[in-house]
Amino acid sequence: MKRILFSLLLLAGLVTGNKSHGQIHAINSGICVWDADFSESDIKHSPSKLESRVSPTIQFDATNKGTCVWRKSEVYVKVTVKKSPKTVSSSEANSIFKTSQKFYLNNDYVTKGGSGRFIMKFNSVVDAGMYELAFVIMNKEGKRISDEIEVFYQFVD
Repeated sequence: MKRILFSLLLLAGLVTGNKSHGQIHAINSGICVWDADFSESDIKHSPSKLESRVSPTIQFDATNKGTCVWRKSEVYVKVTVKKSPKTVSSSEANSIFKTSQKFYLNNDYVTKGGSGRFIMKFNSVVDAGMYELAFVIMNKEGKRISDEIEVFYQFVD
């Protein structure tokens, strides 16, 4: 009888341990919500006067509205050139604004409700004029986790 009771207690302990381990594994395996928030007013650039032949830096802070922790190597900004002056080819504009590059989170990590910074250093703009850029935050799986924000930039000679 004692042997049966001991076996039942041992079995109950193993089942409880497996459930607990399963819950920890589910959290660590990425069962969470990806969501980010930022707006056009969050996007800043330097120098303050955008001049051709000067490499601009654009940065913004975004809020983690989801439950996933953002890690430096897992969350990035994708930049798209929507419009450029007629004197600039689309491939040249893409090269200037590094559209094939991932601009990773500047922080080591950002938890729910926290704020993370993204910094983008671009190449020099050769031709002055109006450029329209779109920014969207992506996760490690290449999925959008924010709205796409479009901003116009006027570069002068």
